[in-house]
Order: sequence, then C-alpha cells, then structure tokens
Amino acid sequence: MALANLVKLKTDIELAQSGRISWHALDVTNLDSALTELARSRIIARNMRSQSISLLWLMQLNDWLEPQLALLLCRPGHSKQRQEILQRILVRNFTGPIQQQLSHSRHIQRRLGNMLQSLYQGTPHAERIEYFFAETTGGPKDLLNARLNNELKRHVHWWQKLRDSCNSTPAG
Repeated sequence: MALANLVKLKTDIELAQSGRISWHALDVTNLDSALTELARSRIIARNMRSQSISLLWLMQLNDWLEPQLALLLCRPGHSKQRQEILQRILVRNFTGPIQQQLSHSRHIQRRLGNMLQSLYQGTPHAERIEYFFAETTGGPKDLLNARLNNELKRHVHWWQKLRDSCNSTPAG
C-alpha cells in the first residue's frame, strides 16, 4: 500500500509539473506514513539479497557440476541405487526448497517490480532497481532475473543429461 501511494504521488507531482493538475490537488496526507512504512519494510532488501545469493550459488554450483558430469553419467550395468541417490539429491535439494524459494522471490518481484521501477524512474537508483526487478522478457540479458533464468536452465539441463544417461523417469 505504501509503495502504491508513493507511486501515485510521484505521478501526480509529474502531472503538476507539466501543468495538467493543480499543485493543490496533490494528496500528501499519507506521505509520512507511506515513507515510514517503506523504510521499515525489509521485504525489498531481503528479496534483492536473496536473488543475488541464489544467482551466485547457482552459478558456482553449475560451474562445479559441469566438469563432474562425465564421472557421474550412468554406464551400461549401472547401479540403480546410485541412480536413486542422485534423484533424491535432486528432489531434496533442488526441486523442493530451492525452487520454492525462487518462486517466492519471483512472486515478490512481480508484485513490486513495476511500482518500484515507476517510483525510482529518473533517479540515480533506477538502474539498480531495474537490475533486480525488471521482467526478463525483452529486456537486457544482464538483468538479474535473466541471468537467474539462464542458470536455472543450465542446472536443469545438467540434471536432464544425467537422468537421460540412466534412462530414468523424472523425479517428483
């Protein structure tokens, strides 16, 4: 609510600057409470940190896993137990908690992204907000969400290669 109030006020200020509305028409009654609420809220900072850590972790994990693939691929007569262990690792450590955390983070990004970009547009913080909150479709490839999507695809592709070598069905 605070973010929406601040975006509306910014829009109204821009309209007043262009002479389309009167300066007296600006509603600043909720300005102090909106600024206080935004300052107290840690959701934006936590989400930015969470996504940064997720990206770094996935990049490092993928960089470590890729050279290991040749050693882990199933060979003729492979052990089914080994295959089951690898599938459990996938489900327990990736499919479950990591995807759930990233999904939650993406939900926040989608809910707040446009408002934050509107609020900070034209400020020194606009580029940083865009990096964290811009949608991935049609945008620069160096935005955090685009980079995160690429790393997720890279990780899933690694697991698919491993699974395919074992002729197993997807876990889940």
